[in-house]
Amino acid sequence: MDGIQQINIDGKLWPAVVPFDTKNPFKAAVFAGSKLGLVDTISLYLGKPKEPFHESTKLDDSFLYSNILPIRKRDVMLVAPPKTGTTLMQQLCHQIKTRGDEESMNFKHINDVSPWLDFVLKNNQDIESLNDPRIFKTHRLLSDSRRGCKYIATIRNPEDTTKSFYEFLKDFQRPVIQHCKSPSELVLKTDYLTRKPYGGTLWDYFNEFWQAQEMDDLLVIPYEFLTSNLGTIAQIASSFIGEPALSQTELENVTRKCNKEFMGSSEHISQFNCVLKNDNDDGVVVARTVNLDKKPELTEEAKAALSKKWEIEVFSTTGMRSYNEFANHFKEKLLSRKN
Repeated sequence: MDGIQQINIDGKLWPAVVPFDTKNPFKAAVFAGSKLGLVDTISLYLGKPKEPFHESTKLDDSFLYSNILPIRKRDVMLVAPPKTGTTLMQQLCHQIKTRGDEESMNFKHINDVSPWLDFVLKNNQDIESLNDPRIFKTHRLLSDSRRGCKYIATIRNPEDTTKSFYEFLKDFQRPVIQHCKSPSELVLKTDYLTRKPYGGTLWDYFNEFWQAQEMDDLLVIPYEFLTSNLGTIAQIASSFIGEPALSQTELENVTRKCNKEFMGSSEHISQFNCVLKNDNDDGVVVARTVNLDKKPELTEEAKAALSKKWEIEVFSTTGMRSYNEFANHFKEKLLSRKN
């Protein structure tokens, strides 16, 4: 990996990734009249770029391409742990870009208009034809993300994340679910609390967002506030990604199409489902990313295990005693952007 050097842009020094050879995973960009690396705001908070985490299920060529495809300054990376609202943010950003117009649902799958970064090559997607700002989905840690653009992170109560993740694994018929009859058993009988499917634990995401919270190019959105205040978040996100403010009519259209009942309806749910080949490679399995089913509650023992993990992993870093306290902190930061 190439190093970081300071460059002067408009009288301010920025750390910039400067590529010296064609193997460098960061593309050169023309900025302030000079060919320089893209401005890297992450390193100020989380350190220099490291070798990207290669999740074993990703094809090597597609993974490599995800690290060398040209990034634009206006690109937006949706960085979040699984089951915390990534699909909803894909839809919200797409609807903002299209102003919620009559053609805004004319896509086969949400990944067609908001690509999953690591599968762009595998899916043979023409990302250069997408209008700015391009919205990329990724479950990478912020510290592992491509540099030089903007980032929207979603966070969610670990209890609800766990329940949603259990249902997702059940839809996918994953072997671990054969030994778990409930989300509580997923917590208590497996490595769920310490697993790192994309290079970090659930707690690592929380800690990184906390460490980088003063980063101008990062927007952290609690899922609970997002779903109950779609209109407010839509206007904040619109400004953040560089789109004009939504008119009242546009706002109503955007929020209606981001409603869970709309996305989970029989007419639209297939546009958001996750489809993968099964383990025997003789067909596909479908998992709902928008699940309207009532989720079983966690047992007190499972809740205590999650709380203990929060205390050990997150409280020690952030001083936030609970997820609710953590989420309220970022809610206030969001509202300060509105004002």
